[in-house]
Amino acid sequence: MVDPWEVLELDRDLATAERVRAAKRRLAKLHHPDVVAGGGGGAGAVAEASSRLAEVNRAVELALAELARRRLRPPGFGQLRAPARSLRRKRAASRDDADATFTIGSLPVEAFELVLLAFSAIGDPKVVDEPYLLEGQVDDPFLGVARVELAPEAGGSIVTVTTWPNPRATTPQPTAAQVAGRLLWEVRSLEGL
Repeated sequence: MVDPWEVLELDRDLATAERVRAAKRRLAKLHHPDVVAGGGGGAGAVAEASSRLAEVNRAVELALAELARRRLRPPGFGQLRAPARSLRRKRAASRDDADATFTIGSLPVEAFELVLLAFSAIGDPKVVDEPYLLEGQVDDPFLGVARVELAPEAGGSIVTVTTWPNPRATTPQPTAAQVAGRLLWEVRSLEGL
């Protein structure tokens, strides 16, 4: 797999969405098939430019997705640390680590649109991998962060919701089951339209 930051000629640590878009514009001016054809390039050069431009567009998608994930996850998220034994017991009793799932009677492409609209009603979703993955902030029932994954299943779609806690939060955190229930309620109200 090609490194998107290498394709865009950007430093991963200093990259912003604006810099990614500027790199896309700069590289599109160099590698657009119309520019190459207008400059006297033959069919081979045009095909190569088209391939390079597709690579740039894919790199932009990957880079913007990574930047969005960085924004959603606090520093240190995902780093493995073994908590003290007493903390482990306390968390197991108070934290909902289980995923919550429900099904929708349509394939992921159609279900994705419903879930995206439903997520928009309860928070601020970001598309990570259409039509299979959304992440974002949830405002209802409580302020938190959720990940929503869609997968095809027997002519429909299964929707899996995962939440992760914010250790600095001063308000109650939503559980995956609460977010899934709220999303399901919104999806059903949208299906009734």
